[in-house]
Amino acid sequence: MIHEITLKLPSYAVMQVLDGLYHRLNVWRYTAEYLETGLVREPYEIAECSDSSEAEEIADCYEEIIQTIEEQMSNKV
Repeated sequence: MIHEITLKLPSYAVMQVLDGLYHRLNVWRYTAEYLETGLVREPYEIAECSDSSEAEEIADCYEEIIQTIEEQMSNKV
């Protein structure tokens, strides 16, 4: 069972949360790319995981979280 949590934050705080989530999303996408191609993007940061598919799954999770937050923000305007 998924337990949902409702947070009330000022918009500037939500923007900071989104900024952090976007950063982690990029780290996981770049990790997957590195594991598939050997190429490293700047800034250099590779996360630890078993393979590129695991990195993509984690990135997809971050992307889903970001989309959920952004949808909720657009519904409040």
